[in-house]
Amino acid sequence: MNDNIFSLKELVKELQVLYVEDDVKLHNEVKTFLKKIFNHLDCAMDGEEGLCFYKKNSYDIVITDIQMPKLNGIELVKIIKSINKNQVIIITSAHNESYYLLELINLGVSRFLLKPLRFMDIIEMVSIIAKNLNDKKELERLQFKEIREGAMKDILNNIAHHWRQPLNAISLLAQNLELEYLEDEVDKEYVQEVTKKIVSQTQFLSKTINTFSKIFRESKEKKDFNLIEASKEALVILLDILSEQNINLKFTIVEDSKKINLNLNEEYTNEKYNVHSYYNEFIQILINIIDNAKDAILKSKNNKNFGAKIELLIEKIDNKFSIKIRDNGGGIPQDVKDKIFEPYFTTKEVGEGDGLNLYMSKDLIQKNLNGKIEVKNIENGSEFTIFIPSQL
Repeated sequence: MNDNIFSLKELVKELQVLYVEDDVKLHNEVKTFLKKIFNHLDCAMDGEEGLCFYKKNSYDIVITDIQMPKLNGIELVKIIKSINKNQVIIITSAHNESYYLLELINLGVSRFLLKPLRFMDIIEMVSIIAKNLNDKKELERLQFKEIREGAMKDILNNIAHHWRQPLNAISLLAQNLELEYLEDEVDKEYVQEVTKKIVSQTQFLSKTINTFSKIFRESKEKKDFNLIEASKEALVILLDILSEQNINLKFTIVEDSKKINLNLNEEYTNEKYNVHSYYNEFIQILINIIDNAKDAILKSKNNKNFGAKIELLIEKIDNKFSIKIRDNGGGIPQDVKDKIFEPYFTTKEVGEGDGLNLYMSKDLIQKNLNGKIEVKNIENGSEFTIFIPSQL
């Protein structure tokens, strides 16, 4: 058995596991065994405590008993599946609990361990699950790499848009300066004026470099940042592309139940919007969802003439933030709305999109930002709402 444990330990070293069992003796025995296998293990004595753990953390595997005080295993499974329908769950069941199994199967549970538990049975089942999870994670890693490479191409395209206007302005200023010099019409004031304008344009370029370098820099570190300033940086990246498509961009925050419209070029400091989270992921999520809104609007504009607009609205509610992205792109059909977060699902023509951006965004929100995302139709469009805690 020790050889099996050693090989399994290597296989499951990155997996997060939650174990829920109310029988003290069995709980302690299985807990001691599971600690030999898993590096990341949380244990709960009843369903209610298990649910508290689940709401605070992300788990690859949940192992739970059925009959428990406060909150039984079936109710626990129902709540977990409502939060994450793809959650892997193992049920530990006694023979006389067989009448519960059909209900659990209907809830999407397909893995059962009969009591009295045999450690070899646990090893065999966990091995199969771990291999499947690791294969899935590797596929997701490749998918995210593919998405990130695509996002980098979009960002480079945005850099080109950002730089075209100031570079053109600098070129014209230099040409005018040369013409004025050749015609002997250059004086000190004119040189100072042109120099000031060129410096202003180069400062804009420098600021743009700083903004984009933050996005390019891969970081898995949590950091303190201001949600408003980070949102501005994401919006600035998209501003030129949206303007070219005649899409109006609006940035709003809610203070004391009042909406305040923010100018992207003006500073607005409010420590209430400080967060400790993943900066890069937050920026990438905003870009993905706003880009999706842009595509929806452009699709609608094929047959309509209307004032296209996208609004980003941020509000702090207790200890979490609500971030809404609204558009007037005509809304999402119900049969599509139920599938938009699935990998490789897209309504775009072949070659125009891979259907991974929204899938990746939801995955990042849930796993990295410990939040959730919802979508609904509003008048003439759709609304994506992201909920994230102020502290991870």
